[in-house]
Amino acid sequence: GSGQAAGGSGTVSTFLGITSAGGGGGGSGCSPNAGQNGGSGGGGAASFPPGAYQKGCGNTPPVSPPQGNPGGSGYDGVSTNSSAGGGGGAIGEGNDARGPGQGTNSGGPGGAGAGIPTAFGANGQPCGSFRYYAGGGAGGQDSSPGAPNKAAGGIGGGGCGGTPANAATAGTANTGGGGGSGADSGCVSGAGGSGIVIIRYKFQ
Repeated sequence: GSGQAAGGSGTVSTFLGITSAGGGGGGSGCSPNAGQNGGSGGGGAASFPPGAYQKGCGNTPPVSPPQGNPGGSGYDGVSTNSSAGGGGGAIGEGNDARGPGQGTNSGGPGGAGAGIPTAFGANGQPCGSFRYYAGGGAGGQDSSPGAPNKAAGGIGGGGCGGTPANAATAGTANTGGGGGSGADSGCVSGAGGSGIVIIRYKFQ
């Protein structure tokens, strides 16, 4: 709805000459409605007048291999049929919000984050379990209050989206996961999780 500020985009991080773009901020109920571009793109807002609202692009500025994915498009029908798109994750795009005629109205789940192996064998191949990082935050919704309808954040620490009855959740600390977006009724969005630097080295 009107009067809600857009999410701020993350800042650039640099380590040992490697530069990573921050994630794009999510769209707002007032201008700008579109998700912002970034390492992973922000989800589009639910904003009147009715229609679909643009997602933010990922891998911006472009690098190879790509460092993120686009967010999902937001949707606004009439009154409570409004939901926001999910944010992009490290390896998966954010999902579009679902509007009338597409099943249950809901915010878009966040895109999947990247899995990093916890150990490597003598041949250099990964072994053991994986930990996931940089999952996208989920879009908030107004259509159907209640925890069962909260959009899920992407694996890798992405926060869940908010509903009128439930607050959005923050991204998990030390994962770089995105925070969930709040519902249009005033629910506050979740903050992004703090990042982490992972260094692979061979034990001597």
